[in-house]
Amino acid sequence: MQKVKVAKVSIKTGTNKNGEWINTRITSDTNVVFSTFHKSAQEIVVGDLIEIEPQVSDKGNNFDEYTILEKSTAPAPTPASSDSPPNGAYKRDTEAIHLEYGLKAHLQAIERASIEAQTAYNGIISLANTRGLDDKLTPIYEEAIAWARVKMSATLANQAPVAATGAKSGIDKTSAPGEAPPAEEGSTPGPKSFPHVGALLAWCLTNGVDRPAFLNINGATEETLPKINVEDAYQQILEFIKNRPNPAADIPF
Repeated sequence: MQKVKVAKVSIKTGTNKNGEWINTRITSDTNVVFSTFHKSAQEIVVGDLIEIEPQVSDKGNNFDEYTILEKSTAPAPTPASSDSPPNGAYKRDTEAIHLEYGLKAHLQAIERASIEAQTAYNGIISLANTRGLDDKLTPIYEEAIAWARVKMSATLANQAPVAATGAKSGIDKTSAPGEAPPAEEGSTPGPKSFPHVGALLAWCLTNGVDRPAFLNINGATEETLPKINVEDAYQQILEFIKNRPNPAADIPF
């Protein structure tokens, strides 16, 4: 008889002409393999101390009968204590990866659409300044200006007012389009002021003065527009609006 300390157990099953068979392979702590077709041998687990009568053949070390001398006290491995995470963990990780890639693709699509819209807007404005407006270009030009107004309004709404003493606060976020910003408490209302020429262009558009007209009234071009004096340009536009027919209906005071 031979005592064997079980270090590894593997079980295989199958069928043949005699019916179903179960083969239990046991590896000892000295790395010797023993095999049996005894069906109850499935109860043997790692850590057991068993006693067998080995039968050596050209097919290996076999045994028929066995006795469990000592049962293992180690708990059987469970999915929670296994080195490999359960299938649910893999599933969650896969879903997270798909969500991440989907979000990146969505953000990239938004960025591409924004760049394409800006490119189209610049092209339309350049074309209008070069060849002038006609029946075909005017509707497209008006759509481009409307798109720019929406974008500019969103940008201005997110700008914080200047906090420096005596600095101009710019267009009030609560003012309706075309309305003058309310005067600060204790101050005398003065001419309308704008933080930049883009804000003035947006105001002009709400009062019937588009970009080409603005440039013509102020003797400016697209190249000189960024350096234009905003207050002087506003006075020129204001004078133009006052001299139009029915000026009281045009100037939002």
